[in-house]
Amino acid sequence: MTTAKMTRNHSEIRAWAEFHGIAPVELLPCIVDHIPSKICLLRASVAKDHKDYRIMTWEDFFAKFDQQELTCVYDEERGGSVEILPAQKTGWRGSQTEIH
Repeated sequence: MTTAKMTRNHSEIRAWAEFHGIAPVELLPCIVDHIPSKICLLRASVAKDHKDYRIMTWEDFFAKFDQQELTCVYDEERGGSVEILPAQKTGWRGSQTEIH
């Protein structure tokens, strides 16, 4: 059984992502019909050569992450599995939660 972790802590997300070679990216185009672009975390080696993604700075990523009230769900046991989801869909309650 895998254990996923859920967090909004910027330092924890960045440290986990960098350990796994994952970069912050946004789906292009950046704004469609006044709706902000989708942001996510992808393996840097994939993102850098993909025409539909733009690698972002961590500062820009976390500004959008907070503005859109997102949560990071990641799984150490699955070798870098990660999702960025709206906080209300995860049942975020303001502290790190383990999901079994």
